[in-house]
Amino acid sequence: MWDQRLDAICEEIKNINPDMIALQEVKSFVEEKGASNAAQQIANRIEYPFCIFREYPDSPDEGLAILSKLPLLQAKAIWDTEFNEENYCALRIVINYGGTTYGFTNVHLNWRSPKIRLKQIQTVNKWISKDFKSVEILSGDFNDNPNSNIHRYLQGSLWVDTAEFYENTNLVKAKPTLDFKNNNHLIKLNSSIDQHRYDWILIKVNEAKNTPEIQSVDVFANYPSKSSQIFPSDHYGVVITTI
Repeated sequence: MWDQRLDAICEEIKNINPDMIALQEVKSFVEEKGASNAAQQIANRIEYPFCIFREYPDSPDEGLAILSKLPLLQAKAIWDTEFNEENYCALRIVINYGGTTYGFTNVHLNWRSPKIRLKQIQTVNKWISKDFKSVEILSGDFNDNPNSNIHRYLQGSLWVDTAEFYENTNLVKAKPTLDFKNNNHLIKLNSSIDQHRYDWILIKVNEAKNTPEIQSVDVFANYPSKSSQIFPSDHYGVVITTI
C-alpha cells in the first residue's frame, strides 16, 4: 500500500511541521517523476528544501534519510568511515540554528541481536564524539526498550532520553512507538507484549549553558490518517519541541 502510505506519511509530517525529521527503512526507488527515492518524494510533496538519503550498503533497496528546513553544513553516513557491516546504521547532518551548531544523527539498529545493537551504538557514539557539536541529537529506531543495555550505555555516556526526561519532570507517561495492539501493520503479528517504546530522541550537550529547554515530547502518526484510513508506518513517530 505504498501509494496510500506515502500520502499518509506526508499528511502526518505536514501536520506536525518539524524543522528536521529522521526516517528509517526508506525505499530507494518509487514511481514518481522527479524523485528517485521515497524521502525525496516526501520532501518534494511537503516542500522540504534539504533532503539527504543514503542506501544501506548491505540492503540497497532501502536506506536512511533526513529532511530539513535548515541548510546542511555537513551530511555523511557512518559507513563512509566505519565500513563494517555491523555499522551500517547511522546518517548524520550538521546544521546551524540561532548561532548554535547542532549535530543530528539518525540511527536504525539491528533488530535481531542485542549484542550487535550494543556494538553498533558504541560505534555510533564514538563516531559522534569525534565531531561533537554544541548540541547533539540522536534519534531513530533503536529496536529495543529503555531497560536495555543500549539504553543504559547511552545514559552512562551522558545522553538524555527526552521522553524519559519529560515523563519524570511532568509526570506524563512516555508513549509506546511499536503497537501490536492497535497498529494495522502489526496487529496480526504475535507479541508477548502489546506495546514497546523502541523509537527515541536523545540529547547531549558539550556545556550546560547549551542545553535546550524541552517543551514537549509526544508521538504522532499513532492513528489512521484521515485521507487513507491506514497507519503511515509500523512504528509511530516521536516529536519533541524545544526552545
